[in-house]
Amino acid sequence: MKTHGHNILSIVLGTRYIGVAIFNDSDLRDWFIKSLNGKTLKEKIKNLVGYGSDYIERFNIDVVAIKKMHSSRSSLALTKLNESIKNIGRQKHLAIIEYPISAIEKTLLSGKTNKRLLTEEVLIIYPVVYHEYEREKKNKSRYLTRMFEAIAMGVVCFQNLGTRQRKVVQRVH
Repeated sequence: MKTHGHNILSIVLGTRYIGVAIFNDSDLRDWFIKSLNGKTLKEKIKNLVGYGSDYIERFNIDVVAIKKMHSSRSSLALTKLNESIKNIGRQKHLAIIEYPISAIEKTLLSGKTNKRLLTEEVLIIYPVVYHEYEREKKNKSRYLTRMFEAIAMGVVCFQNLGTRQRKVVQRVH
């Protein structure tokens, strides 16, 4: 028997852009911002479902981590986008885990928490994102913040899975 690692798709939704990070256990495999195209909510949901399904298939995802929406700070459109991602996970029988941003910050940061400090902590954990970090520092609007939050959420998700929850897979030769 061999222990099988988890492939985690970490998504932070917005109505225009989504932050995505893909992990194999703690190994950051891919990270990016994806523009959510579509003029109507229905088109955006269709595109999001297409993107999500593609990532799940391409990276053999078994855990989906989603930023939990704060009820007073999220729109109906954002809530529907969130539900569409959860539905993909349910249809494909994946583990779906939601994290509020406050839980991510409390896990990775001690003391004062904010998005800038969270971004810097992600840089410490994964120096490979240095180029994106430098780009974000120069931006007036925080375009890449969702991506950094997705990476941080993937880290927290992996830490919370723990060794007891790892799947054991038998190799058939």
